[in-house]
Amino acid sequence: MKPQTKKLMSRVHRLLLRSHQPLTENVLASRFKVSLTPVREVIKHLEMEGILVSGRNRGITFRPWQLEELRHVYEIRALLESYATSQASRHLTEKDLKTLSRLSRLYHQARQHQRGHQAFVLDQRFHEKILAASKNTYLVSVMEKVRLIYSSMYLRNRYYPFTADINPYTHEKITEALFRKDGRQAASLMRKHILWSGKMILKWLRKEEAAPRSSRK
Repeated sequence: MKPQTKKLMSRVHRLLLRSHQPLTENVLASRFKVSLTPVREVIKHLEMEGILVSGRNRGITFRPWQLEELRHVYEIRALLESYATSQASRHLTEKDLKTLSRLSRLYHQARQHQRGHQAFVLDQRFHEKILAASKNTYLVSVMEKVRLIYSSMYLRNRYYPFTADINPYTHEKITEALFRKDGRQAASLMRKHILWSGKMILKWLRKEEAAPRSSRK
């Protein structure tokens, strides 16, 4: 995929995440000041990946996900990112580690103030920083698709109660293990961190699905 197409795909994905309704090809082309051709190329690619669905009268949006699919995605994330973390421990510089510490602090503050979208973005930046430091381009490529899937699920989790449960396997603990160059401990914490997050989101979504529609936010 061409770099400009990849960049456009990321921008389309982010806009759809922020949108509360389906968008059309014309709206996307106008927003990003490009022709319909690259927009259609991006949409086609994301549809083939199973990320988006589109229709003549319903616009473009994320396809509905089953809870079992979400569980599978978090299991795959845990496996891949724990390995990436063990590899990253060999390559992270002092500057990288300070960046991770800063992202951890900002993420914690965003959660405290219930700034859900900001916390989501900071969380992604933290995980992407570690993934890039693994120096494994194939792993990064595979994780790009996984990231698109679980971040698109964020639409369903828009009202996830960030203050309800605090992950005991925090970014701070992962970063501390990386500062010590303890790749095994950092990888173990990352795996537990992701699995715990997936478990809590699934628990909340099941509760939402079971609740009467009139009582949902």
